Amino acid sequence: HRLEHAAPLVRQAALRALEQVVTVGDRGAISAVCSRLENKSGDARTAAVRALSIVAYKGDQHAIDEVCKRLHHQLVEVREAAVMAVPVVVEQLDELAHGHFRDLMATSSAEVRQ
Repeated sequence: HRLEHAAPLVRQAALRALEQVVTVGDRGAISAVCSRLENKSGDARTAAVRALSIVAYKGDQHAIDEVCKRLHHQLVEVREAAVMAVPVVVEQLDELAHGHFRDLMATSSAEVRQ
């Protein structure tokens, strides 16, 4: 939960610690980090995007699925965080991710489309 801490230095320390203890590609770690994309704090969501770059390989299907399902979240802030996370996990805008983006652009607010 240090990724959600109010103090930026604590979140930065948590990111450094994550690098030391998590095996890249660990499904549990990816799911835990992606759940932080739904945090009410914008800073915590941003930290989650950074953490995702630590725990997931680009092209990791589990990470892509976790991020893409948040592209349809009811809260615009969560959808925005998911959009920011896509380039972290997707090597190329493959058909799956492209379909999610097409649907998102058709149904989302102007803030998400930007």
